[in-house]
Amino acid sequence: FVQEHNLDDNQLDDLIHPDAPNGSGSGFWSYVACAVPQRGVKSIFYYVRCAHDGLGKGGKWGPAEDEHIQYLTLRAVQKHGNDWLAVADLVKRSPADCSDRYRQHVQYKGTKRKGVWSSEEDSQLLHVIEELAREGRTDLSARGYWVSVSKALGATRTPKQCQNKWFCRSQTLKGNIENEGKTRCWKYEDSYILICKIASLDLDKEADIDWKSLSNPSWNMWSGSFLQRKWKRLKVS
Repeated sequence: FVQEHNLDDNQLDDLIHPDAPNGSGSGFWSYVACAVPQRGVKSIFYYVRCAHDGLGKGGKWGPAEDEHIQYLTLRAVQKHGNDWLAVADLVKRSPADCSDRYRQHVQYKGTKRKGVWSSEEDSQLLHVIEELAREGRTDLSARGYWVSVSKALGATRTPKQCQNKWFCRSQTLKGNIENEGKTRCWKYEDSYILICKIASLDLDKEADIDWKSLSNPSWNMWSGSFLQRKWKRLKVS
């Protein structure tokens, strides 16, 4: 896009960070989205803006910065809610950096555990996810899902820690979670069923697959996000 439109760095930055809301009407984001059809425009927008944010490459956070952002954030929340632009201006980090650091680290200070999960924690994680499944919450990609998991664990692990742990151990922790909380391990025949289901869709683009629709009453243990990850692994295996 830069070459086709002969843009310099400042012009590119204006497209990525327009002064006015909805100010980039050049077709830039649609152009970029076409190159990565498996990603949504919102996801691409967030990634590109973070990658091209001059404040977004500040290196490792130090203890002083954590204390500073905690103090500033508490003030900002009391006055304006989560005003990450105001916090970023004071901390000299990008708004996304400040938001992620607070939500994943600072607010869990004093309760967060690090290192290897114990067998007791593994069991607690599985129990919480099965309880959420019984409540009808089976979409692991839903907004706030892993925050709920973290809270149920007493905030001893952050949402990101819980999410990573579950996805890394999804097979040994009895696979995924539907059918009223009943679970089982993924088997070789499940891979075959998944391949057949995708082939039967006869779609031109993988991005058009509705992963949630692939389950049925006789094969309903797996969420859409789990099936999508399984398919990605099958393609490279």
